[in-house]
Amino acid sequence: MSVFEYFLILFSVVLSLALTQLISGVGELVRARPTVRWTIGYALWLTIGLSLILDLWTSLWLVRTVPKWSLATLVFLLLQASAIFLYILWLVPKPGHQENVDLGEHALEERHLYLAALTGYVIAGVITNFTVLPKEALMDWASYAILPPSLVLIAIAWLAGNRWVQLLIPAAIQSLMITYFILYFPTIG
Repeated sequence: MSVFEYFLILFSVVLSLALTQLISGVGELVRARPTVRWTIGYALWLTIGLSLILDLWTSLWLVRTVPKWSLATLVFLLLQASAIFLYILWLVPKPGHQENVDLGEHALEERHLYLAALTGYVIAGVITNFTVLPKEALMDWASYAILPPSLVLIAIAWLAGNRWVQLLIPAAIQSLMITYFILYFPTIG
């Protein structure tokens, strides 16, 4: 068993927990639909959670042939997976705890938590990519074009409590991620 395969087991558990949190959270919200008010902005923040899972999983697939892995690389990749889990955990409310849930209001109230996790994901990704990944694992420099705009957008969403901002920012971030996927992950294999 290679180091990559060994690490992939632990990594897969954390990403699977994040995906489970996302799917079960949305399922519970749908189950509680008479008392849940959905918003487009909130739905976009949820899709970003799924995009983060896909991004990290596909990024890890691209480096599967790297022969040597440092402990720092493994730690930073695990931090990214943990940040995704926390992003989803803090984004998805527990509808059983409240009589009525306004998801737009929940997103506004909890934005500092889930956006902190999203910021951690981006920063850990930059650190991993530029400092601890082996040189043969680095992707094309152009793939990092979405990172600075994403950090600016996250900062705006963090600071602005306006509902329009909370609709436009996740739409912009998701647009950047879709562009990134189209350009850099048209196929896996």
